[in-house]
Amino acid sequence: MKLPAISLSFVLLATSLLLAQAKPIPPGVRQADQVEAQTDKNIPPPITQRAHLDLAKLRQGLLPLHRALTPTPEERLIREIVLQFKLGRISRAYFQRKFGVDILARFAEPLGKLAAWGVLIQDGDWLELSREGLLEVDRLVREFFLPKHRGARYA
Repeated sequence: MKLPAISLSFVLLATSLLLAQAKPIPPGVRQADQVEAQTDKNIPPPITQRAHLDLAKLRQGLLPLHRALTPTPEERLIREIVLQFKLGRISRAYFQRKFGVDILARFAEPLGKLAAWGVLIQDGDWLELSREGLLEVDRLVREFFLPKHRGARYA
Protein backbone atom coordinates (compact mmCIF):
# COMPACT_ATOMS: atom_id res chain seq x y z
CA MET A 1 0.00 0.00 0.00
CA LYS A 2 1.38 3.36 -0.98
CA LEU A 3 1.04 6.17 1.58
CA PRO A 4 0.21 9.64 0.38
CA ALA A 5 3.26 11.89 0.32
CA ILE A 6 1.85 14.16 3.04
CA SER A 7 1.32 11.24 5.46
CA LEU A 8 4.81 9.89 4.90
CA SER A 9 6.38 13.29 5.43
CA PHE A 10 4.36 13.77 8.63
CA VAL A 11 5.58 10.42 9.99
CA LEU A 12 9.18 11.28 9.16
CA LEU A 13 8.86 14.72 10.78
CA ALA A 14 7.27 13.32 13.96
CA THR A 15 9.93 10.61 14.22
CA SER A 16 12.77 13.09 13.82
CA LEU A 17 11.25 15.39 16.48
CA LEU A 18 10.94 12.51 18.95
CA LEU A 19 14.50 11.38 18.33
CA ALA A 20 15.80 14.94 18.76
CA GLN A 21 14.15 15.19 22.22
CA ALA A 22 15.46 11.86 23.52
CA LYS A 23 18.64 11.90 25.57
CA PRO A 24 21.39 10.04 23.80
CA ILE A 25 22.78 7.07 25.69
CA PRO A 26 26.57 7.36 26.04
CA PRO A 27 28.64 4.69 24.26
CA GLY A 28 29.20 1.59 26.35
CA VAL A 29 26.12 2.12 28.58
CA ARG A 30 23.27 -0.31 28.22
CA GLN A 31 19.72 0.99 28.26
CA ALA A 32 18.93 -1.52 31.05
CA ASP A 33 21.61 0.13 33.21
CA GLN A 34 19.86 3.47 32.76
CA VAL A 35 16.55 1.99 33.96
CA GLU A 36 18.19 0.29 36.95
CA ALA A 37 19.82 3.57 37.96
CA GLN A 38 16.40 5.25 37.99
CA THR A 39 14.66 2.51 40.00
CA ASP A 40 17.42 2.34 42.62
CA LYS A 41 16.23 5.73 43.90
CA ASN A 42 12.94 4.18 45.06
CA ILE A 43 14.36 1.17 46.88
CA PRO A 44 14.71 1.47 50.67
CA PRO A 45 18.10 0.72 52.21
CA PRO A 46 18.86 -2.95 52.99
CA ILE A 47 17.43 -4.34 56.22
CA THR A 48 20.94 -4.59 57.67
CA GLN A 49 21.22 -0.79 57.51
CA ARG A 50 17.80 -0.29 59.13
CA ALA A 51 17.97 -3.05 61.76
CA HIS A 52 19.66 -0.91 64.41
CA LEU A 53 16.87 1.68 64.13
CA ASP A 54 14.16 -0.96 64.51
CA LEU A 55 15.86 -2.56 67.51
CA ALA A 56 16.24 0.81 69.20
CA LYS A 57 12.51 1.43 68.82
CA LEU A 58 11.68 -2.01 70.22
CA ARG A 59 13.90 -1.38 73.26
CA GLN A 60 11.94 1.83 73.88
CA GLY A 61 8.70 -0.13 73.77
CA LEU A 62 7.70 1.28 70.37
CA LEU A 63 6.78 -0.68 67.28
CA PRO A 64 9.10 -0.13 64.30
CA LEU A 65 6.32 0.96 61.99
CA HIS A 66 6.86 3.59 59.36
CA ARG A 67 3.70 5.45 58.36
CA ALA A 68 3.37 8.35 56.00
CA LEU A 69 0.53 9.87 58.01
CA THR A 70 -0.47 9.14 61.57
CA PRO A 71 -4.19 9.80 62.08
CA THR A 72 -5.31 11.88 65.03
CA PRO A 73 -7.53 10.27 67.72
CA GLU A 74 -10.56 12.00 66.18
CA GLU A 75 -9.67 10.70 62.71
CA ARG A 76 -9.31 7.17 64.13
CA LEU A 77 -12.74 7.51 65.77
CA ILE A 78 -14.34 8.67 62.52
CA ARG A 79 -12.60 5.94 60.52
CA GLU A 80 -13.95 3.27 62.87
CA ILE A 81 -17.48 4.71 62.74
CA VAL A 82 -17.34 4.73 58.94
CA LEU A 83 -16.05 1.14 58.74
CA GLN A 84 -18.63 -0.18 61.20
CA PHE A 85 -21.48 1.66 59.49
CA LYS A 86 -20.39 -0.06 56.29
CA LEU A 87 -21.12 -3.32 58.13
CA GLY A 88 -24.61 -2.03 58.91
CA ARG A 89 -24.60 -1.04 62.57
CA ILE A 90 -22.55 0.44 65.38
CA SER A 91 -22.66 0.03 69.16
CA ARG A 92 -22.71 3.14 71.33
CA ALA A 93 -21.18 1.24 74.27
CA TYR A 94 -18.26 0.05 72.12
CA PHE A 95 -17.28 3.62 71.23
CA GLN A 96 -17.75 4.73 74.82
CA ARG A 97 -15.36 1.99 76.00
CA LYS A 98 -12.77 2.34 73.26
CA PHE A 99 -12.72 6.11 72.69
CA GLY A 100 -14.50 7.49 75.76
CA VAL A 101 -17.00 9.26 73.50
CA ASP A 102 -20.79 9.31 73.51
CA ILE A 103 -21.35 9.16 69.77
CA LEU A 104 -24.94 10.39 70.09
CA ALA A 105 -23.66 13.65 71.56
CA ARG A 106 -20.45 13.94 69.50
CA PHE A 107 -22.13 13.18 66.16
CA ALA A 108 -25.61 14.56 66.88
CA GLU A 109 -25.76 16.51 63.61
CA PRO A 110 -24.85 13.71 61.14
CA LEU A 111 -26.89 11.14 63.07
CA GLY A 112 -29.84 13.54 63.07
CA LYS A 113 -29.54 13.89 59.29
CA LEU A 114 -29.50 10.13 58.81
CA ALA A 115 -32.55 9.75 61.07
CA ALA A 116 -34.39 12.55 59.22
CA TRP A 117 -33.66 10.84 55.91
CA GLY A 118 -35.20 7.65 57.32
CA VAL A 119 -32.08 5.49 57.02
CA LEU A 120 -31.02 5.28 60.70
CA ILE A 121 -32.74 3.04 63.24
CA GLN A 122 -31.89 3.26 66.94
CA ASP A 123 -32.45 -0.03 68.74
CA GLY A 124 -31.24 0.27 72.33
CA ASP A 125 -27.45 0.46 72.25
CA TRP A 126 -27.31 -0.12 68.49
CA LEU A 127 -27.51 2.39 65.67
CA GLU A 128 -28.45 0.51 62.52
CA LEU A 129 -28.77 1.49 58.90
CA SER A 130 -31.93 0.49 57.07
CA ARG A 131 -31.68 -1.55 53.87
CA GLU A 132 -31.90 1.70 51.88
CA GLY A 133 -29.15 3.17 54.05
CA LEU A 134 -26.87 0.22 53.39
CA LEU A 135 -27.37 0.66 49.67
CA GLU A 136 -26.05 4.23 49.88
CA VAL A 137 -23.68 3.86 52.82
CA ASP A 138 -20.71 5.32 50.91
CA ARG A 139 -22.61 8.58 50.43
CA LEU A 140 -24.06 8.62 53.96
CA VAL A 141 -20.78 8.17 55.86
CA ARG A 142 -19.42 11.38 54.33
CA GLU A 143 -21.60 13.21 56.85
CA PHE A 144 -19.15 12.08 59.56
CA PHE A 145 -16.00 13.29 57.79
CA LEU A 146 -14.10 16.29 59.08
CA PRO A 147 -14.67 19.38 56.91
CA LYS A 148 -11.13 19.19 55.49
CA HIS A 149 -11.82 15.65 54.20
CA ARG A 150 -15.27 16.16 52.72
CA GLY A 151 -14.10 17.12 49.23
CA ALA A 152 -11.86 14.05 48.82
CA ARG A 153 -12.96 10.62 47.64
CA TYR A 154 -12.17 8.31 50.56
CA ALA A 155 -15.15 6.05 51.11
